[in-house]
Amino acid sequence: EDYVKQNLWTGDKNKNNGGAVYHDLDWVVNNWQQNGCDLWEEIQSNDFFWGRYTMRASLEIGAQFAEKMGDKASADRYRGVKSDIEKTLMGHYDGGFVFESQSRKKDSAVIEAFNVGDLDDGLFPALGKEVLGTVITLNELFCNSYDINRKDSAAGVPGILYGRYENDNYDGGNPWVLLSASLAQLIYRQAGAVLSAGPPSAEIYGLLQKAYGIEANLSGKELAEALLGAADGVMLRIKKHVQDDDLHMQEQINRDTGTQTSAKDLTWNYANMVKAFKARKAVATAIFAKEKLVIV
Repeated sequence: EDYVKQNLWTGDKNKNNGGAVYHDLDWVVNNWQQNGCDLWEEIQSNDFFWGRYTMRASLEIGAQFAEKMGDKASADRYRGVKSDIEKTLMGHYDGGFVFESQSRKKDSAVIEAFNVGDLDDGLFPALGKEVLGTVITLNELFCNSYDINRKDSAAGVPGILYGRYENDNYDGGNPWVLLSASLAQLIYRQAGAVLSAGPPSAEIYGLLQKAYGIEANLSGKELAEALLGAADGVMLRIKKHVQDDDLHMQEQINRDTGTQTSAKDLTWNYANMVKAFKARKAVATAIFAKEKLVIV
């Protein structure tokens, strides 16, 4: 508690700039509309979906923290800006998928955003048409872009590998481990949502079929298990391409050969794999109750 009050939230703007949490949230409140970098630090815009959606989440979490610290004025201010941001977000949905920015539309940064920015409050829910339409769009993009996806599918390897964005050419423009793991995490979350939200509408079920090739007329645990299997397929495809390196994970997987390339042991890879495993454990526990889980 002393550390929090001395370093994170001092209650006094003149003491350590109010603390690290206060200072950072104050920056978001004052600068959320300014020009900034994309997730990949390559282009600039004042309206990246990833940035806006995650800023929104940080402001709500910050508001809850401010309330615990007895600062209702800051909590109200954060939620006011959060509301302003929310009014801009649906403008990123073009009726088919959620795009990152006007200058780069098909970008897996949006998948990252769906995972790390979700507040479970119904704005871009895991089983929403906006999220599923984005998965379908990126599936089509990366299946068509990468020979390794076509080769793996022809060989019966389940899943798909995701890259960063359309026409990426950095170090060859390959699939990325961390983004493929992020997709798996999202699908595990969708499996969990099936259990908690009840039967999906006919429209949503059709999108699930198009995204993951699941059978018709599944419901409840059967549907959740089918989605778990789809996510497992993504993880198994990743495993296929990292197992020869003793499961050490480099930044990218060559789009033609399937061998690993670029930065070695990228921390972000491992973080996203852990998030995916955590999401899997949660939904598998709900599906299979007390059965022992075996992950291969």
